[in-house]
Amino acid sequence: MSTEFKSADKLGVPIPTHTTHIIRLSHSTTAEERLKALQSGTCSYNYHSFPSSMLTCDFLSDGGCVALTDVQWSALFRGDESYGRNHGYFAVLDAVRDIFQPKSTDKPRVDTLIKKIIVDEDSRPSELELRHPEAGGFVNGGYLQLSRPNFFLVPQQRAAEFLLFSAVGNVMKATYPGKQGIVLSNGPSATAKAHILDNGMNIKPIRTAEGGVDIALMEKALSEPEPVALVLISLPCERSAGGYLSMANLREIYATAHKHNVPVFFDAHRFVFNAVHILDTDPEFKDKNIRFVTAEIFKLCDGFMMDTYRVANCGAFLCFRDEGLFHKQFTRPGRDIGVVMKETQILNYGNDSYGALSGHDLLAMAMGIENLLDDLAIRNIRQQTALLTDLLTAKGVPGVVNGGYGVFIDMDKFFEGVPAPEGVDLRGLGFVTELIHLYGIRCAEFGPHTFGTRGSCKMNFVRFAIPHGTYARNHFEYVAAAVAELYRLRAQIPNMRSLAKDTTALPAVCDPMEPVYTAAGPITVA
Repeated sequence: MSTEFKSADKLGVPIPTHTTHIIRLSHSTTAEERLKALQSGTCSYNYHSFPSSMLTCDFLSDGGCVALTDVQWSALFRGDESYGRNHGYFAVLDAVRDIFQPKSTDKPRVDTLIKKIIVDEDSRPSELELRHPEAGGFVNGGYLQLSRPNFFLVPQQRAAEFLLFSAVGNVMKATYPGKQGIVLSNGPSATAKAHILDNGMNIKPIRTAEGGVDIALMEKALSEPEPVALVLISLPCERSAGGYLSMANLREIYATAHKHNVPVFFDAHRFVFNAVHILDTDPEFKDKNIRFVTAEIFKLCDGFMMDTYRVANCGAFLCFRDEGLFHKQFTRPGRDIGVVMKETQILNYGNDSYGALSGHDLLAMAMGIENLLDDLAIRNIRQQTALLTDLLTAKGVPGVVNGGYGVFIDMDKFFEGVPAPEGVDLRGLGFVTELIHLYGIRCAEFGPHTFGTRGSCKMNFVRFAIPHGTYARNHFEYVAAAVAELYRLRAQIPNMRSLAKDTTALPAVCDPMEPVYTAAGPITVA
């Protein structure tokens, strides 16, 4: 027997990552009350419309519902509500530069602007910054954000998608009259897809089964006569249950696209999990840190958009490389693409200093961006997704996938052996609905209802997105027990059908639904 004490990381249990100082008590509701709410005209069996106050656990999204850190709460009190160039604006720009184009990847900076603002140090720009503003990266500074803007604050990622695809779509129509522009992608979000289609372009999938990009398929698409606007990479790929892209694949994507003068754009709001995967699995980076891997990843794109709801409960941004390929391809004589996007930003979301966000929101956002690569924060999410994965698997639930930021369940495997219903199979949506009804737990359908056109989709998952710091072990044990009970009586879970009169691009959010029960009739609880 060893006489040496084990170190903390060898005890066989996760090391705690935080302490809790504020709790919110849940409101108790019954299955009958929740069923009435689902049936009501307010909800009409649309799970997005179900009142959150009647839920015990809400895993619809991991954004907008995270537990802020105590430092973020303190940052809120230092908000500057000035209309033009408030100090939160400069703090966000500084934080983005530090993460995505760092001057050093050895360790985090201790002199970031957000930290100075929180403790009320002098945060005015230096004379050097005023004379020679930042240029050449993703975030121009000073007067260059007027003449050559390339960074745009917006209230959420849907707004960033609108800025990007409305500008790109207009240029494609003007440059290739009578032709439809193409966006190559490994799987856009439902709203990105809607924005692309709404702006007169189409999408060509180039995804592998694992969520990466099939380079041969990409080469073929780039060689065809249809004009390709850009390559949009979801990092990681939600369409493959959080499928990660390797650094080798990212390098191939960038090189192939640039060979054809086509820019690469990242949908990067969960890039951290892809970076961690590369750090864990790629021997090239075994002696590197997360800051280094992140810097390497973002050398391989011409621009990116990112929702910061997952770290600050507010905000998003869009940026592109100063005078890079995206800027060159979409700037027309007398119309700089950045100026076009800035005009759209201001007309829709107000002054570019705040992008429809308050000054205190911007400080929470800046602190959240700075914490993106925090080891304890990353470890906490990974521990919780691993815990829920293990609990569900131990209960015998099939098709469980750890997606890094959340847990997915393959509904085809969940319902295996149960005869499929007639028509479009939306029992995954039935699972989501009954989980709300019976147990007050909300997750998201990630399959034919969300990504198909009234059911035309091969992917068939439900997703439990885990918001940072919000839930504890007892919540995950409750979820696992509830899902196991649904699995035990899965043959009784109803199919669902849409009552929408018009076809919408976003049926998961827009369509009223109704259950199509089995011969056993509506589900009741003992």
